[in-house]
Amino acid sequence: MGRAIPISFSERYFRVPSIITIDIGGNPMKCSQCGKGPVLANRIHISRSHVSRRSKRRQKPNVSKRRLNIGGVIQTLCICTKCVRTIAKQLRG
Repeated sequence: MGRAIPISFSERYFRVPSIITIDIGGNPMKCSQCGKGPVLANRIHISRSHVSRRSKRRQKPNVSKRRLNIGGVIQTLCICTKCVRTIAKQLRG
């Protein structure tokens, strides 16, 4: 009987193609395509239809990790939803 060929953990459970994978870490709160990051905004407190006070809050961008095939190499990028839609539109033609 022949011996079994060892399969890596990622190929066995995630069905990852045998292409070089590069992980571009970076800040998970910042888009690696357009550079969109968290901004400071005002939280406005309204009582009895009158603005009583304002305090600072942080608005975070909608960033997610996506695996993209760039030049034959699969790269993991943190990109915002707007960039995901733009890339999908470019791929459609």
